[in-house]
Amino acid sequence: MNVRVAARLGVVVGVLGVVGACDDPLGPAAELSLLLSVSPDIVLIGDTVELAGVAYNGADTTIDAGVSCAPGIRFFVTDSAGVETDLYDGLGFICPRLDSQDIEPGETDVVQWRWVPNAVGRYAVRSAVMVKDGPTIRSRASQVEVVPRW
Repeated sequence: MNVRVAARLGVVVGVLGVVGACDDPLGPAAELSLLLSVSPDIVLIGDTVELAGVAYNGADTTIDAGVSCAPGIRFFVTDSAGVETDLYDGLGFICPRLDSQDIEPGETDVVQWRWVPNAVGRYAVRSAVMVKDGPTIRSRASQVEVVPRW
């Protein structure tokens, strides 16, 4: 490939990249990557499950996850009947601005949480970032199995 063709190809690819980014309804949140760590994945009733939500901002602008006074990374549990629970529901948070509510360009934020299941069954656990004036971005679900205590 000669230099002139390569230069034209670079311009076309660059323009398509900009057009694609402008059409993205998620805006900067499209560059947000979420991971969830759950430990252990099999527990007895009453045991503590350790959760760690990790958010990485690959965009060039800060993502505002300060929808409420709660940490910017949230946790949701769905039971075997399909009922979803926000683990922050009913908790009182004071309202200083938290680091996890402003996910800056290139930054990785981690929020750790504990959950104690109270019934036998299989649960799907997700982490999520609720972007202010935008969508809720959710991680892939991690499975937790709760077995009876003998």
